[in-house]
Order: sequence, then C-alpha cells, then structure tokens
Amino acid sequence: MTVPTTGLFIAPCSREAADFDCRAYHYTGCLSSGRALYFGVWDGGRHAGCVVVSRGACANIGRPFGLRQDQIAEVTRIALRPGHRAPVSQVLAVVVRLVRRSNPGLQVLISYSDQRQGHDGRGVYAAGGWTYLGETHREATLRLHGREVHARTVSSKFGTRDLRWLKTNIDPNAVRIDCPPKHKYALALTPAMREPLAQMARPYPTRGREAEGGRPGDPLGRAGSSPSRPLHVHEAAHA
Repeated sequence: MTVPTTGLFIAPCSREAADFDCRAYHYTGCLSSGRALYFGVWDGGRHAGCVVVSRGACANIGRPFGLRQDQIAEVTRIALRPGHRAPVSQVLAVVVRLVRRSNPGLQVLISYSDQRQGHDGRGVYAAGGWTYLGETHREATLRLHGREVHARTVSSKFGTRDLRWLKTNIDPNAVRIDCPPKHKYALALTPAMREPLAQMARPYPTRGREAEGGRPGDPLGRAGSSPSRPLHVHEAAHA
C-alpha cells in the first residue's frame, strides 16, 4: 500500500496496528474486543492512529431503532496521536464513507461521548450531521488488575459482576467505579432512517471542554463485543 505524502489518507489496517494505537492514544488504553473494522489513519504521510467500528457492547443495540443487530454498528474507538492535523470530524466522515460503501446492509451508526473525559461530542458529531439522542443511563465499570473494564464485559467473562466475589476470586484490589451518563449520537446511513432519527433527536448538549485535538482522551467511544456478523471493507480513501 502506498500512502500519499500529503492530505488525509485512511485505509484498513491490522488488529495488531489498531491495538497499538489504542494502547498509545485512547484514554481506555485498550482495543475494544471482538471482530471489527480497523481503519488506519495517515495525516500528511505520517501514521496518525486508527478508528474502530464494531457491533457494539449491547446485544440489543438495534432495538431502539427497530433494527436487527446486523443493521447497526458502533464507532467504538477513535485513537489519534497528539499533534495530528486533520480534524476528528473529517477523519470520521471518511471512515463513515468507507463503511457505508462496503456494508450496504448497515442502516445506522452510533457512538458515545464520555463525559468523564470532558467530552460532549459536538465538535466531532454535530459537524458530521449526526443526531444527538440524549444521555445514556448511568453505568459502572470495574478496575481489575489495574485496568478499567465495563461491568458487562466482567459479567460475560466471569459470570458475575459482584464485587465481593471478584475480590475473593479474581483481584483483591478490585474496585467498582460509578460513571456519569454518556452522550449518545447516531447517523443514518440510508434515507429510510433519516426520519426515524429526526423524531428521536434531542437538542445538542451544552458545550464542554472537548477539543478536536489528538491528546489521549480526545477519542470517543466505548468497548464493544464480537459482532453477530463480520463487517466488510475493501477500500481506502484519500481526502
């Protein structure tokens, strides 16, 4: 693959490369689990990070939209190095174009903005025409062996999220972390979904501290799990 020395270039990358980028540049310090699409990002000929799109962490991800799980996907990681020049909104727009072309069955993309990182999502999602759907319910994560993990992931792996059991059997220093709600955004990939999303739209949140930079913490999204069907991508884009 030849990477242009100017402009923004995005193309599929390996899971190993995406894992490196997420460990280096994403505030979670890890790659979302399960099969997914991994997009490498190059800015001015220099590798700038990655974007990950998967089926998301929730088995009922499509239910609020009347969609099957194979008709919806989630942007689970945007991990970009400090000092990248292209706006995050532009990076995401190119990724959306690649996903739409290679996965014609997809109807909607969703993504979440983490308030604990000072994100409100407006600088990334409003610029791309995403619909704001409001805040999620409050959730909890667990810190196991020094790593913060979503409670659903813990339940899936160990059969429970009970803190006492985890301290006894997994990590004596396990800690429960109560998290504020996240901001939820959605993007219609087909004309048929534009009106349903418009009816679900809420006013954009009040401006927070978020900036479209490349500092760890700027990327948006949350961990995902294995998709019910694989997504497909065979293209690259130069913006």
